[in-house]
Amino acid sequence: HAASRNRSLQKHAYSIDLRLKPYRRLITFRKGRVVNSIAEHDLIMNALSDRDEQLAYESMFNHLQILSTDAVLIASALEESN
Repeated sequence: HAASRNRSLQKHAYSIDLRLKPYRRLITFRKGRVVNSIAEHDLIMNALSDRDEQLAYESMFNHLQILSTDAVLIASALEESN
């Protein structure tokens, strides 16, 4: 975000990051998640390096789908425990 030199983008990205940190920690430490996440990020980075727009899009979309599914599962579990 800093590379954008866009203060508004930086401010909003920082705000979102603060709000998501607790969920990110829970998601990151799920069994096998770190290894899978690294593989997902490698796929995204390789697609970007290769300028493969479709693969980059699909890889990022799939990564975000996994994260959103995990977030819903964690939120549901937290809700049930309260």
